This record gives sequence, C-alpha cells and structure tokens, in this order.
Amino acid sequence: MGSRIQKLGGKHVFALAALATAFSCQTTAPLPGPLPFHAALAPVEALNNELSIPKAREASYARAREASYAEPREASHGPGEGDESDDAKEVLTLHLDPSRVTKGLEDALRKGFARVTVLDPPREADFAGRSEDERAGYWREKSLEAGADLWVQPSVSYEPRIEHRANEKFWLNLPLFLIGGPFCYFVADNTYNARVKLNADFIDVTSPHDDPLSGNVLPVPIQVDFKGTDLSFVERADDAGDYLLSIIVPAGFLSRESPDVVEEVRDKIIDEIADLFVREVLENDRFFSRADRLAAVELAHARAVVRRDGQEVVLELPVRANRFVIRAGDARISDLVSREEDADGYHWIRRRIVVSRDTSHIQLRLEDARSEGRRYTLRIPEASAE
Repeated sequence: MGSRIQKLGGKHVFALAALATAFSCQTTAPLPGPLPFHAALAPVEALNNELSIPKAREASYARAREASYAEPREASHGPGEGDESDDAKEVLTLHLDPSRVTKGLEDALRKGFARVTVLDPPREADFAGRSEDERAGYWREKSLEAGADLWVQPSVSYEPRIEHRANEKFWLNLPLFLIGGPFCYFVADNTYNARVKLNADFIDVTSPHDDPLSGNVLPVPIQVDFKGTDLSFVERADDAGDYLLSIIVPAGFLSRESPDVVEEVRDKIIDEIADLFVREVLENDRFFSRADRLAAVELAHARAVVRRDGQEVVLELPVRANRFVIRAGDARISDLVSREEDADGYHWIRRRIVVSRDTSHIQLRLEDARSEGRRYTLRIPEASAE
C-alpha cells in the first residue's frame, strides 16, 4: 500500500480532493426581496385532515389560472431524478411530521413575504359538522383576524419510503481511502430517493368578490417536487465508532441505513421543498403584485422605497390606482393618487409619516375607479440604535 501512495503524487492528491469537494458542494443563487404582503399560513396538520379549499371548486380555480395566461411551473430537485428504483439497495421508512413541515414552510416564507403568520390548528369543535365551504370560510376569517392580506393553503403528499443506493461518486472512496481516510468523509457518495410533492393555493382575503373563496385564488400555479438527495459520510455517521471504523473501511461503506440517515433525509426534504417553494413564489411575483380580475391596481414593489428618517418613515411608492389608504401604527392617510405618470405609466405616492420605533410594517390599500381594491404590507426598516 505504501508504494501505491508514493505513486500518487501531490498533484494527484489535490486533484482528487478538489474533485471530491466539487461533487459535494452546491451553490444557490440569492433570493430577491420579499413580496409586499402579509401571508397567513394554514398549518399542514389541517391538510392531513382534508381541511382545505373545497375540491368542488377546482374547476373555477382552473379558470382563474387560465385567465392569467400563467404557464404551470414545476421545481424539482434530486439526484434520484430519472433513476430506477430497481437499483435501490435498501428501503427505509419515511415519516414527515406535519408540525415540522409547517415550521419549515414558515421559515422559508419569511424570506418571500413582508410578514408571515401561522394560523392555529382548529379545534375539533370548530369543524364538526361543517361543510367544505364553511371550513374554507373558517380559514379565510382567521386570516382576516390575523390582519393578513393572503391566505396560503399548502398541500403536502409523499410516499412513506426512502430508496437507497450507491451513486457514481461512490468509487471515489477507493483512491481517496488510499490517500487518507478523512478524504472520503466529504464525498456525497450515497443517494437517497424519496418522492414528496408540495402544492399551494394563495387566496387574497382583502378583495370582495361574488365568490370570495375560489374567486379570490391568485393564478399562481406552484408545484414543488423532491425526488432525492446525496449524503456524505459526515452527514450519515452516527457516532465516534463510525469514525474509528473508517480507519480500516472506506467511509462510503459505513452508516448507510442508520436512524440518523432517515433523520438527515427528512431534514433535507423539509429544507429543500421549503426553499424551492419560496423561490417559485418569488419567480412568480408578477401574479401576486397584479391581479386585474380582483382590482385594476398594482404596486411596483421592486421600485418602492420605505426608509426611516428619524421619527418619520419616508414612502415613495409607484402604483397604478385611483385612491390609496396607508396605515402605520396609529397613523392613517387616505387620499387620491396623483395623476402625474412616469415614463412607465406609474403614479407616485410620496409621503412622510410619524411612527413609533416599534412599528415594523405599513399597510397600503389601493383602490381603482370602481372602489375595488387590494391590500399590501411593506416592512419598515428597524430603527438604528442611536
């Protein structure tokens, strides 16, 4: 073995180490800024009890989406994509805790919306004997009570199994083991396939409509699929005993079906479907910011300015609307929108409002000429410590 190691010169060592690192590292583009809405997230527990938007309304949802000319988008992730399950070496049991999935979605949505509130699970008495319409109405009312602009209704489904196999990086273990055991630790050489699907509907709860449930569903066709992940020995190892054993056995052969592996895969599923979900939300921001079917108004949030100046908040908001109402803490301003347009056809709301240091958000309601409108929520930067 010593002669083999000598033949692997310094260039070979660094080349293999760099190759292993390249296989193990993933880069992710930064997220753009949050959308200007307060989102109320229905807990996933409710969906497991089929307490969701009425299925009978699916046709009207489809019509709403078609009216937006939105093409369905699908985000998928996973080295297992396209792999056949016949190659799986082992099948492990997968169970997703609804409360952990809800928490993962909450954390992700805080990057995608100006404000997020998780609605409390309903008491059994709240839904006993209620129709699907009444149950959906319950979530809408709870969203309004929370001061939200949107009600987010997620749906998560999955197969309760994880299929495991060694992947194409597995054979890097042998040359790296000859160089030195620890080089094997960071190679993501085992693939764990699991099928998890996340869908969500977004309902505007602030706009009146003849059918305030399905009629206010925003045409945002978001679906996220998780199909698999690769784990390295560092992610799979149970305890110090695994590391001791790796002195004589290549790490790729160790800790492949342990309870810690199932836990690691479960955490990756929740993290990645939540991350993909919020990215899809932000990539479809145009369907959130403008919905002419609800009201002929729009806030160009990417160009909006909200900043503190001493005890005041300075607002510079490009909009398309006839009238606006601003609420920030105890302050309230209502006025017509200036008729002067910029080169892009937007009218500007420019105001300075006195607010307390602990006021964290403003609410903006825009109304069109028919007095139909939508509400937006924008973050106020934190006050400086000075």
